[in-house]
This record gives sequence, structure tokens and C-alpha cells, in this order.
Amino acid sequence: MVGFGQQIKREAPDGWGDMMLDYEALKHRIKLAKGAGTDLLVRKALENSFQHLLDSELEKVLAFYKTISPGLVRSIGALKAETGRVARALHKSEDVERLASQWVAEAQNLHKLLLYLSLNLEALRKILKKANKSSCLSVEPRPGLVKLRLQLGDWNVEQGSFLPADIVEEINVMKDHPELEEAAVTVKVALQELDVMRKQHAKAWRDS
Repeated sequence: MVGFGQQIKREAPDGWGDMMLDYEALKHRIKLAKGAGTDLLVRKALENSFQHLLDSELEKVLAFYKTISPGLVRSIGALKAETGRVARALHKSEDVERLASQWVAEAQNLHKLLLYLSLNLEALRKILKKANKSSCLSVEPRPGLVKLRLQLGDWNVEQGSFLPADIVEEINVMKDHPELEEAAVTVKVALQELDVMRKQHAKAWRDS
């Protein structure tokens, strides 16, 4: 049976598997903490070890997200502007088909990034639930740690983090990804507009 950690790597977009949250490594840290016994110093060290690894994995996901998301959003914005110009100028059907092909490509790129985020958030939800169920490992914020706010389905949690506050805030924004949600609406509307333009060109050709 394939474990969840391997499953999300298989489901990740091609070539992005190594950029996924390392669920198996985090699960192993929880297992180590469970076996720590009653030694408070050992338990604290293992708890901090889990926290540092979680921070590192979240930073990895954030860094990869930031290499793709801004460029994708800009590209969609530029394509939206070009589509508007073509619509106003009533360009020939070849322009409409070219734009349609570009929009389909951007839609595929957006789907890949949203899938990447969805899989990583599911991995995060599962690993925090495991940590939360473990009597020897707390996920609650502790003094000196900033808070990572997570709403994972119907489960809300404030997870402590050793990361700088600005990085934690970037992770919170990535988790909600409002710019990608807006881009998804833009893509949907653009494809609908192009479909209308296609029909207009087809009617004009029939009437000519």
C-alpha cells in the first residue's frame, strides 16, 4: 500500500515532486517524539526538531510557490489586456484562435500551481492532526514563537513557528492565495469571451 507521502508526490505536477512538503520525514519526527519517554529535555529537543523541520518544509514550499505565482499572475494579466484589445478591434479569427491557445496554456499552468498548493495543504493538515493527537508533541504556539494561522477544512489551528514574522505572513497569504483565485476567475471569463468572439466570427463568415 502506497503511503500518503508517496501518494502526494505521485499526484504532484510532473517534475514538482521534490518540492512537495516532506510528509514522511515529518511523520518520522513525530514517531521519534512518541518514543522519547519521560525525559523532558529529550522531549523538548524532539519537539523543537519537529518544529524546525516543519518550518523548513513550509519555507521550501513558499520559495517554490514564489518562483511561479508572480510570473503566472503577470502573464494572465497581460493576456487579459491583449484579449481586450483584440475584442475591441474585431481582429480576424486567427487572432482569436491564437489567444484561445494561449489561454488554455495559462489555464493549465494555473491548474498545476493550484494542485501543488492543494496537495501541500492536505499534507500539512494531516501532519498537524497527527501532531495534535500525539500526547508528547504540542502544535500550540509557545512563548517566543510567531503564529501561523491555519484553517484546514473545518479545523482551525494556530501553529507556532520559529520563522520570522514576515515569512510566516507570506505563508498565511500563500495558504489563502487570493491572487490565484482572482486569476482563475479571469481565465474563466476570458475563455467565455473568446467563445463569444468565435461565434461572432463564424456568423460573420456565414453572412458574407
